[in-house]
Amino acid sequence: MTTQMVRFQYLPYDMNENAQTKDGLTVEEIDSRTPPDYLYFDYQKRDESGVKLFSGVESKYSSPRPVMAKGCFMLRGQFWAQISITNNTDHVLRLNDTVIKLLDPVNDSSDPLTKENIIAEASNVYRVPSYDLANYFGGIKLIDRNVEVLPSMTFTGWIAFRPPNAENPGIWKVVIYEIPVRVDDAGLVKKRTRFEFRTIVKKIIETYEQDGMFGNKKLVHTEEVK
Repeated sequence: MTTQMVRFQYLPYDMNENAQTKDGLTVEEIDSRTPPDYLYFDYQKRDESGVKLFSGVESKYSSPRPVMAKGCFMLRGQFWAQISITNNTDHVLRLNDTVIKLLDPVNDSSDPLTKENIIAEASNVYRVPSYDLANYFGGIKLIDRNVEVLPSMTFTGWIAFRPPNAENPGIWKVVIYEIPVRVDDAGLVKKRTRFEFRTIVKKIIETYEQDGMFGNKKLVHTEEVK
């Protein structure tokens, strides 16, 4: 019996790009392909009509138990990046005019998801009301236009995207443009800078052979889809 499995690899294009320093800023992309614990949450399963699921039968000795499961805000089909920004300038760094995009292998762009977008997508997947998920999301920091970084301070947060197909093989780029790095006494921006972080997405097809239904699977062929 022959079976195939498709998997994806996410690799940095150049390790030297992971931490970049210029114009008084140090911006670093943190390895985040495995979701940290705080992006997970426990929830009670529901059926397709939204009714909560329980196991067991109610009696005078016991009550049905909620059917619990673990969900994650980082969903398949999304593209997440964790970025830290260290402000070594002498002014407050404000990202209110900054442009943040995800560029796919053919340079089509996607805008970042808002907190509300992320919660809504997780709510739809796990059938959990958005107001319940908002409580779990409270401590998760996003890099968006509301971020301010004081001099000599570091801010670390997430940028999440929902591109048309996050599993297209090739080079993907998270770009942060129009970052203000020099202002005059009146607060007017005199200079801006930009940072880019590239990721290689590889699509791998693995072929396995198995002797009978209960035999051990053996990897016989690996192919990278370009």
